[in-house]
Amino acid sequence: MCSVETDLSQNLIEEYFGVIVAKVARFLCENGWQTMRSVTNGLKLKTDQVRKSLCVLIQHKLAEFQVYKGTSVEYRCCVDLVLKLIIKKKIIYTSKLLYGDAAELIVEETLQHGIILMSTVVQNVSERLQSDDTENVTISKVKTAFNQLVQSRFIIREPFVVEPEEDIRPIIPTLQPNINDLFTVPVISDNSLKRKHNEDENLPQAKRQKTVDTAKVNIMRHNYLFL
Repeated sequence: MCSVETDLSQNLIEEYFGVIVAKVARFLCENGWQTMRSVTNGLKLKTDQVRKSLCVLIQHKLAEFQVYKGTSVEYRCCVDLVLKLIIKKKIIYTSKLLYGDAAELIVEETLQHGIILMSTVVQNVSERLQSDDTENVTISKVKTAFNQLVQSRFIIREPFVVEPEEDIRPIIPTLQPNINDLFTVPVISDNSLKRKHNEDENLPQAKRQKTVDTAKVNIMRHNYLFL
């Protein structure tokens, strides 16, 4: 990899995710597959800093992982996907031109969070649009815009995690991609989204966070990522 690509990748990641994440990404760009311990020792950073940085990169599909010697995990930076951050604003603008304000906000939410639940995107975008008194937008309209983006290949469905047959937890999760499900949209009723929102509002902050985290595991097949 040339130094220009490495420098550009670092600058892009630093702009969107911060200095620490950019340092970790550059180290992976320069050294290829590395364990978390190697990154920590090489950059003289705290383990927690490296772990959080890797989580951010993986969440946004800017890094991938694999089992190393059956006992540890290696990580690699996906430079080709990092460089696509250059056209981020153009993609947001294009989605608005094609499908309107709801589509624009859907793409913004997905790019901001990386892998994210469809229900979360629809709910967040609906709330943002409803706060604008100039337009009456329903959840159904947001879901329609989401479906249009999926059918137009703006957004892709993530593979779901396969539950292990035994009680032994694998080193890394096993993902089961299904080419037939990449551009399908699950059926989510408007009432269920409203009910979930009301329940979350009534929960304490700690309990609310636990509920959301559990949902991400149980509904992994409903996660989407900007393509």
